[in-house]
Amino acid sequence: MEEQNKNYKDEFGEISELYFDFEENENNIKKLLNNVFNYDEIQEYLPENLGMNKLDFLFLYKFIKSYNIKNVLELGCGSTSQFLDNLNIQRTTFALEQLGGDKPLEFIKCDIYDIKIDLMLAAKNSDMFLIDSLHTREMAQFYHENLLKHFKLPVFIHDFTRQGSECYSEQKYWEDFLLNKTYKMLILSDLHPSDIQEGLRQSCAIILPID
Repeated sequence: MEEQNKNYKDEFGEISELYFDFEENENNIKKLLNNVFNYDEIQEYLPENLGMNKLDFLFLYKFIKSYNIKNVLELGCGSTSQFLDNLNIQRTTFALEQLGGDKPLEFIKCDIYDIKIDLMLAAKNSDMFLIDSLHTREMAQFYHENLLKHFKLPVFIHDFTRQGSECYSEQKYWEDFLLNKTYKMLILSDLHPSDIQEGLRQSCAIILPID
């Protein structure tokens, strides 16, 4: 990794419109969903068992390419792990088991709560964190305290921006930091434009540290 405390721009490439103020969530999602996206550039890298929407894979792909991400520390193993492999992105993946993907994938089998030192060592060689593990407040606090506070790197979180009773406690943990401007967020949505009236479902977010 060339620079540990990289300054991330508010915009990059075709997805500059994705940066938004957390308090303007709904308006920015409507703006986002008016766009037409081309999936051709990622089609060959996608697993057959997607595990998340193509739109989220596209945004992850564009973020990786925009910031020249080479090495990812991943909590949870599945379709995103296979996607990273297909992109030839180096990854260190910690998980209790594989959930998703089309084939057996390499990962370090463990209870994530028991491997603080291993996580810190892996983080030193990482450009980005990818989180799709337990969606609990305890897990959010664990990776925040043990990773994000020590390494100012972007974190891609799956199953984010849910509403009401569907909202995970992981997301509730992050809302304070986002509203207090300690971090900023890029929104990634699983919704198709025709579904906007249904509200948010299984969306993703990239959370960036503010220096």
